[in-house]
Amino acid sequence: MTFPPEWFYRACDESYRVATEHLPQAIRDRPEATAGVLGFGAAYTTVYLLEKGIERVLGPERASRWLPALENIGLASAAVVPFLTAVVDPHGMRDMLQNHPVYTSGCVGLITGSVTRAVQDLGALQPLEDKLNSFWKRFKQE
Repeated sequence: MTFPPEWFYRACDESYRVATEHLPQAIRDRPEATAGVLGFGAAYTTVYLLEKGIERVLGPERASRWLPALENIGLASAAVVPFLTAVVDPHGMRDMLQNHPVYTSGCVGLITGSVTRAVQDLGALQPLEDKLNSFWKRFKQE
């Protein structure tokens, strides 16, 4: 199996086409930037909706115990998957990076968007008082 599989390209092409068909031509003329922004927005929104769904299903108390673990798994995956893919299929990864800049930009947007939202939520789960105490302890040590 090569990376990415053929269905990946078809799914990305169709998603991109649907998302951009009503955008002004000036934006469509910059496909790498557009793919990156759309990937960021899609991933950020998806992670946000997953967080809210988990909170609704599990309840706030249980969600506050489970979400940090799930988000940390997601963050680790975002760091490991690109490298693991390069190890498993270096030629496929190289081909995507060199010959498919729009897909590459979209993937970078996806990773960045999901990581951004997970980090924001992890920070929001820590009480403000803990953040301030941590800051003052570091400040006093320096």
